[in-house]
Amino acid sequence: MGFAVEEVTGGIARLLARLGADAAKIPSANGSRFRAPDHVTIDVEPMPEERIKYPILLPRTLLTLRGDPTAVETLRRQILLAFLRVGG
Repeated sequence: MGFAVEEVTGGIARLLARLGADAAKIPSANGSRFRAPDHVTIDVEPMPEERIKYPILLPRTLLTLRGDPTAVETLRRQILLAFLRVGG
């Protein structure tokens, strides 16, 4: 994502709160982890330099969702819509 880690962390917390989920972040080695509905976990970390293909688009954040594929896809779409609204 083309947002700073802090912005993504705050946006994920707000989205989870709107969904009625626990929006508490759990510190991890490189960033934060959230527990989302339907046993999905969300990791928010700085994008590793080797994965940045277009360095002019900074800051970059790596957002990783894990869990049931259907639940992950549903949440991914909600995250995409939440951040598209911010950007445009």
